[in-house]
Amino acid sequence: MKKYLLILLVFLVSGCVNNSNRMNYEDGSIIYFDVTTGKSCTNYHEDNSKSGYNGISDKKTTENQNGCLKFYAFNDNGENTLNLLLDHNTSDDIIWTSGSNNMGPKEVITQLANDTNAWQGTESPNNYEGIGGSNLKYTVDYTSKTARLITAEEIAKITDNTSWTPNSSKGYYLDTKTNDASNTCKKGNTTKCKYSWLYDRTSTFCEDYGCLNNSDGFTWGYWTATASSRNYSIGWSVDKTGNLDFHYVDFNLIGVRPVIEVLKSKLN
Repeated sequence: MKKYLLILLVFLVSGCVNNSNRMNYEDGSIIYFDVTTGKSCTNYHEDNSKSGYNGISDKKTTENQNGCLKFYAFNDNGENTLNLLLDHNTSDDIIWTSGSNNMGPKEVITQLANDTNAWQGTESPNNYEGIGGSNLKYTVDYTSKTARLITAEEIAKITDNTSWTPNSSKGYYLDTKTNDASNTCKKGNTTKCKYSWLYDRTSTFCEDYGCLNNSDGFTWGYWTATASSRNYSIGWSVDKTGNLDFHYVDFNLIGVRPVIEVLKSKLN
């Protein structure tokens, strides 16, 4: 009898651990994770989200890529891993690619790897299969990468926009899923912006449009991994005014914002 009771106890404890690792996080939940140690952390400081970290003004060479950083959880599927979007760009002024969008976001991925190759504690991302102009496929290869880009399809899932696809002719404001900004999430009235965390720190004045914190550097937003399948020269981005929009792939006023995937057990 004692043997069976012991087995039952082990089973129950194991079940509790698994359940705790599978707890669901709401979209936009704040997670602090130290990319240097690969563990959750409590010593975050706002300077860690600034491109001018510790007063250094050169946004290309600062330390906003190390230590205890602020992330936002999204699209939790109830499994053991969790998607985390960084709250700021690690690099700015990066073109999507030079040439057709059928090549994929080559320059963005190169910069992403440079910014995050020393990060610890992340799961290896899966490759992303995209469709560029003329319905030609491309692959974003994340082999040996510690981070990835968010996709425009993931943005659509977060904002529950079931009618949008990469083949859409227009973008949309995140809060309304239309071409018009919400009356309570636009310049002059930002009393209710449900998705403000998605464009946090995108620009020096993004708070005018409801983001949580202004950036200390100007960008138009950040690139996704997704191309327009209608036009070979366009890629999708999340913009500073709170919308999913498209830009020419050689437009260089857009930044790189990493997504990491971590085991939930590292966050307990």
